[in-house]
Formats: sequence, structure tokens, C-alpha cells
Amino acid sequence: ALLWWPAALAGHLGERYHVVDGLDVHLGITAVEQVKDHPGVLPKGKNLHHVLVALFDRRAGQRVDGAEVAGRVSELGLVGNERVMAATETAGAVSYCNYFAMSTGQTFELSFSIRLPGQPRVHRTTFVHRHQH
Repeated sequence: ALLWWPAALAGHLGERYHVVDGLDVHLGITAVEQVKDHPGVLPKGKNLHHVLVALFDRRAGQRVDGAEVAGRVSELGLVGNERVMAATETAGAVSYCNYFAMSTGQTFELSFSIRLPGQPRVHRTTFVHRHQH
């Protein structure tokens, strides 16, 4: 019964942009060694990557500040770790980010739960990423 699952997700492999309930969600993934001028102390560890989501209100065309975002990165079919995505301002723009381990050659699900300011509803989206480097 689960044989359809990897095939269904394969259609979303490599996507970096989703529209969820009027919200534009953009995904960025960078090796920790390549993160420059980032506020705070960079963590150390094997295969660590900086995972970032930028949120935009599609109707207003403006970046979303003040959201509560949680991210979960897991190898395909596994549970993985969920972390709060910290709101970080860079060059006057707010994004939500944290660090996750991702090994080369593996396929990952990156799932995000997003609660917009003043709203009880949680918006969810999942990206599928085949990690190449």
C-alpha cells in the first residue's frame, strides 16, 4: 500500500517554492560552511545545513513577519527532528531558519508548520529534496 508514496513524492522532488493558502513559501538550503554574515554563532557538526524559509502574503505581495514556524527534516520514510525556525533579519528582510543534518545522496522531506500572526490556523507544506552536496 505504501509503494505509491515515493512515486507520488518524486513529482515534487527539487521544488523550492510552494503556494499554501495564499502564502508563498520559498525554501533555501546552504551548507553551514557557506553561511556568511549570519547573526549568532554557527553550529558545528557533520553534514549540517542552514535551512531557511521566506514567507510572503500572496495578496499583499509583502514578506510575512511575526510568524511562528517549525521545521522537520527527515530522510524519506523516517520521522526526523522538528525544530523551531528562528525569525532572522538579514538586509532588512525576515526569514525563518535553523540547522539540520543532511547526508549526501539521501532524499529528505522538509516539512513546515506555519502559524501567521493573529491567526489560529496552522498552514503546512512539505518539500522533497535529494541532497547532492
